[in-house]
Formats: sequence, structure tokens, C-alpha cells
Amino acid sequence: MATGIVSIGAELKGLHLLSVTLFWLAVALYVFFIVLTAVRLVRYRDAVRDDLHDPTRAFGFFTAVAGTNVLATGLVGFGMIPLALVLFGLGALLWLVLGYGIPFTAILGSSTRPVSAGVNGTWLVWAVAAQSVAVTAPRWY
Repeated sequence: MATGIVSIGAELKGLHLLSVTLFWLAVALYVFFIVLTAVRLVRYRDAVRDDLHDPTRAFGFFTAVAGTNVLATGLVGFGMIPLALVLFGLGALLWLVLGYGIPFTAILGSSTRPVSAGVNGTWLVWAVAAQSVAVTAPRWY
């Protein structure tokens, strides 16, 4: 997420070579984390389920939304609109599913009481994910 954001900033400042380098590094890291997440979902399904029900860890899943939309924004900047549209669609879908699913599982499905004891900085990523959808969406028209 951060690498993609710095790439976009570098492009806006006219540092094209730095921007392209950071962008492709962000793409490589994105693919790497997708693979790791898929492996974790397959091999450690119970641990993922536990994370989704833990208010101290569940909101971290929103980084997938923000990271996906940061890459979509970068793709728009480089003129790769069709691929950007695919990533935006994925990011928006993730936001919709996680936006309802995470609060439900982490708050209502948690055994932690009071749930407010589990509130930490990762809950702010919920807002960052929503903002990433809002920032990316207007770029299509």
C-alpha cells in the first residue's frame, strides 16, 4: 500500500523513473501477499477464522481493499485503464464484503467482552479502505 502511494506521489512530482520502479515493486509485493494469503486460507483456515472473530486483528483485513485500490489508481496514472478497472472492481467488492462482514464477525461474533477492549489502530484501516474506493472511483469518468 505504502509503496504504491509513494509511486503515485513520485509520478505527480515528475519523478517518472522512480514512480515506475516503485509501482512495479508494489505490483510484485501485491502478488506476493496474495499468494501468502491464499496459502494461509488453505493451510490455516481455522487461524483465519479466529482472526476474523478477534476485534484486535480482524480490521487488518481491510488493507487488502486499500492496497488493491492504490494499485488501481497507479494503473490509471499509467494509462492501463482496463486492468485498473478490474482491480477497482475487486477492491470495491472486497470493500463491500469486508465492510459488512468484518464488523459483524469481529463485534457480534467475538467472545471478547467488552468488545471495546479490542479496539486499536487497525480499526482505522476500515476508513482507509472506504477512502480508497472513493478516491479510485472518480477516476473512471
